[in-house]
Amino acid sequence: MTANHDHAIPSSIPSSSPPPCSRTSLSNLVDNIITCLEGLNNCNSSQTKIKKGKIQKNEKNVENIKQYLDENIQYVTEGKIINNIDDVLSSITSLLSSFSSIQFFVKRKIIDEEQGIIAIEALTRSLPSSSSPSSSTSSSPSSSPPSSASSQDSSSTTSQPPRRLRSFSRGSRSPSPSISIISERQIAWIIRATEDIPAGKKAQIKEWKTWRDPVWRVELEDKDTPLPKEVWQRSACPTFESRSYIEGLLVKNSEAYEKNNMSTWKECVHNEIIMHPPWDTLIGIDCCLKAARIFHSEYRDTKITKVGMIYDKEQPGCVAYQQIFQTTNRETSKEGKDEDYVFVEIVDGKIRYWRTYFDTGKSTQTTDQTFKSKVISASLNHHHQQAEQQHHYQQS
Repeated sequence: MTANHDHAIPSSIPSSSPPPCSRTSLSNLVDNIITCLEGLNNCNSSQTKIKKGKIQKNEKNVENIKQYLDENIQYVTEGKIINNIDDVLSSITSLLSSFSSIQFFVKRKIIDEEQGIIAIEALTRSLPSSSSPSSSTSSSPSSSPPSSASSQDSSSTTSQPPRRLRSFSRGSRSPSPSISIISERQIAWIIRATEDIPAGKKAQIKEWKTWRDPVWRVELEDKDTPLPKEVWQRSACPTFESRSYIEGLLVKNSEAYEKNNMSTWKECVHNEIIMHPPWDTLIGIDCCLKAARIFHSEYRDTKITKVGMIYDKEQPGCVAYQQIFQTTNRETSKEGKDEDYVFVEIVDGKIRYWRTYFDTGKSTQTTDQTFKSKVISASLNHHHQQAEQQHHYQQS
């Protein structure tokens, strides 16, 4: 097994480069940005100005964000690449203008000091602004179905507040208009800091890529609703693996999946494997193999190109990376391609957990031509049927 392979594309920052900033600086950079985003958003009602019929953010709050952005920043969100710092700020403030408040809850950080890169996964809770058309659609496209994983949080749902509502489809019953509905989403970021930061100067963002789980959307009545628990829990006995070993393992795993070589794929995964694409949570090797058989029966010419890797020396076995996933529908011969964010845990030299977010905005074809859309559609129908059954049961 080797890391030298056509699919192992090196990161945009060579591993031999000097660390641009410390681990603490990278972590603080993300914390500061989150604080600024929450502050920019939550000042919506009290510190905004109306100019020409549009809401303009307080300039001081915009400057608070700007100080953490490199002048030559590249910002990638939902398939759009933005290079101008003013356009980046405009994009961020425009996105947040639909919320009256937003909170970020960081689930994990993967910090690669050698490359000056940090990856995070976070859960957001946002309250739509009063100008939003409806509370159930303001934070995400109305067509986004819920993840099946959300149904696994039923332990946090009780007959008394806090309540966790689920939006199964456009036809689902709407909550009372008097109730302010909080939308819960899951996101991932990869941030690269500027190299050669002068002494005394704060770390700044050179590259910023964002992903959002296109399926997960939970609606809450109470902001203090307990955070959902992940099915996966980190191993109590983490094991250290080198950067080069993990690079090679990921390449071997991708190659095996591309070629539908499940015997080799099984060599790469732990017997406690959990795979979590946006639309499902697959627990155990048998469950994962069944999903793979379904996929390969309907799709061909699959290619998985790994782009860089974020390796955290202080969190053994925890890495994040980007991948380009391409495949062709056997029935229609149409190709789909998207860019994914992936987090994995490696234990005993094998993949124990695999979580991915994908960016539908990067697809070369429309979303309905990718295999993910078909699985999501099936998931939506399944959950809609469950919701209807539950509704009929409650009425009887």
